[in-house]
Amino acid sequence: MSTTEMMDLERLEIIRMLFAVDSSEVLDSVKRTISRYLSAPASVTEKDALTPPCQFTVEELKGILNRAQTDKNGMSHEEFFAELEKEESYL
Repeated sequence: MSTTEMMDLERLEIIRMLFAVDSSEVLDSVKRTISRYLSAPASVTEKDALTPPCQFTVEELKGILNRAQTDKNGMSHEEFFAELEKEESYL
């Protein structure tokens, strides 16, 4: 299979994936990313072209980190280990 045929198959796969998307936000994000890539100057390196855009805003990332640092009971990992050390003195 030629390189052109392989690229055509890749394009078709991307089109299939886009048809499955049911979020206008995702479609807008994909459109912006493709537009940025196509309008990038020729001086952009291959590494720069492959670097994904930010996936979260700073506030979204702070929320994700806060949720990740808290278990189901609302106890941070520091509180959990402090409690564990009290209960299990050999730790």
